[in-house]
Amino acid sequence: MSKKHARWSWLFLTPFIIGMLVFTFYPMIFSVYYAFCDYNIFNPPKWVGLANFARLLPDPATWKAYRNSFAFALTYIPVQIFLAMIFASALNQKLKTIGFWRVIYYLPSLTPWVAVCTVFTVLYNPAYGPINYFLSFFGLRSEFIDSTNWFVVVTSLSAISIWKGVGSQTIYMLAAMQNISSDVLEAADIDGAGPIAKFFKIKMPLLTPMIFLLLLLSIKGAVGVFDSFYTMLGGGTGVNENLTVPGVLQYEYEFVFRKVGLGAAMSWLTFAIVGIITIIQTKSEEKWVHYE
Repeated sequence: MSKKHARWSWLFLTPFIIGMLVFTFYPMIFSVYYAFCDYNIFNPPKWVGLANFARLLPDPATWKAYRNSFAFALTYIPVQIFLAMIFASALNQKLKTIGFWRVIYYLPSLTPWVAVCTVFTVLYNPAYGPINYFLSFFGLRSEFIDSTNWFVVVTSLSAISIWKGVGSQTIYMLAAMQNISSDVLEAADIDGAGPIAKFFKIKMPLLTPMIFLLLLLSIKGAVGVFDSFYTMLGGGTGVNENLTVPGVLQYEYEFVFRKVGLGAAMSWLTFAIVGIITIIQTKSEEKWVHYE
């Protein structure tokens, strides 16, 4: 690259670099500092060392939040990735209207979270919700988000995330599926492999690099889930220990109780947990991810 081209490249990169410095690195540096301070926004931060972490770690609310977050991840990630593979297989057909169907599957991913949660609040309503009305024909009822059972609430919200997010993951899977060599699939046809055998014995092993990538991205999103829990469970009105998640708990520490130090400490505790999980995933990659 010539010096002239290098100068132009730096010129075009300057807005991105400034944005990263101002909106990412600057807040990160200060959040590290605030994690070791007692700070309520209105008064100058006061250094307290590890006091915020010492308060968070034995607090039952902290571990209930992570319990809910991990339960959400365990119900949300496997189902969404598996459905994405099935939908990608269905959308990987040579049909005249296939472009239309691909758009239809992707549309929920573009819907704002507030709109999605508003609709599902009505659908889940125990008094007049269509879902409970349908279940009533079979003599069943469920309280979903109004349940006193935390696991029922978490799985109900994970179903919403699956509905909203499966479309975008389907696009990733479809791209990976279209990179599978047609020679491999033709050889399977010659050997007499059926659609189910081809899906589990050929496509799934060849899709493991994309599955690995989506696992990394999904775990980060699942542990940091915020929108659905905050919107549908009345976030900002005080911590409900049984139904909160780390993102909502952090928000309430900082913006409801004005304990910015606790919120910053919570964010770095979450960062450390996600980092540990990512390292474990990366170490296990060579055992199950198959690259062509």
